Amino acid sequence: MADSIKADAGEGAVTPPPELRRRWKWMLNQYARERSAVDLAHAIARQGEQLIEAAKVLPGEMVGMTRTVLLLRMISGLDGLCMLAAFGFVTEAKALHRSLLDALIRLRAICEKPDLLYEFLAQESTDNERMMRDFKQFQDEWGDAVDRVPDTWIQEQLDKAAAARAELEAEAGRPLKKKNGKGMNEWDWAAAGKTKELFWAHYALRSQSVHHSPRDLQRHLVKNERGEVYAFLYGPERESPTQLILDATKALTSGIDAYALAANIAIPQKLAELDRVLTAYYAKVAYTEPAAAS
Repeated sequence: MADSIKADAGEGAVTPPPELRRRWKWMLNQYARERSAVDLAHAIARQGEQLIEAAKVLPGEMVGMTRTVLLLRMISGLDGLCMLAAFGFVTEAKALHRSLLDALIRLRAICEKPDLLYEFLAQESTDNERMMRDFKQFQDEWGDAVDRVPDTWIQEQLDKAAAARAELEAEAGRPLKKKNGKGMNEWDWAAAGKTKELFWAHYALRSQSVHHSPRDLQRHLVKNERGEVYAFLYGPERESPTQLILDATKALTSGIDAYALAANIAIPQKLAELDRVLTAYYAKVAYTEPAAAS
């Protein structure tokens, strides 16, 4: 792969330009350096899949199904993060880490308080209602357009969203949380799931990469000794992603623990052993290697 790729036509081989060939070689070397962390993450993710199979969640068990889908999103998120990070796309992997933490915060909250399922499900109708109101406002600002969406259609969507929310409130037997036209925010979910420390230690910091903050963008500037910018960095990065991979793997184990407790199933011996290996590896890396900047 590092030397050539086959042409789509199937005849001969297309030799990539030297700069691309060097990039492939660097990416493969990067993957080799991160192989231990990636293999550990992979092993724990596969154990998480087996735990879900052991839970035997039945169709129609809405709380169990929601928890299962959230944990599966964490597992696939970790797999994707490892692929990106191991080949040098660290900033993109950080954005995926934030998404993985989104799933963990909600999973832990619903495991702690199953009744929050209704707030989780109501988020769709809340978002739809806000989107339709915004759309109507923007459409009014656009003026008379030939293909203008009728106000009656927008009102129908608003009525559907309100009806869906009312149905969930009737099933829950209580009003669902809604403030400033929005449902529960991330801090509300973190408080409910007892993940406030995780929120500040990882989730909030990863927001810089997700939202392209000035601090994040500065990492892509190359400066000389006088502090003058003379180049831009993009694509594969030289920053070591080991800490990031272990952070994400540790987040998955937190999700697995909460899921197993809520489903009343024991953590398998193999998974417990892998968790101990992760804890030791995590402590070693945290001691010898500074955590990657967000």
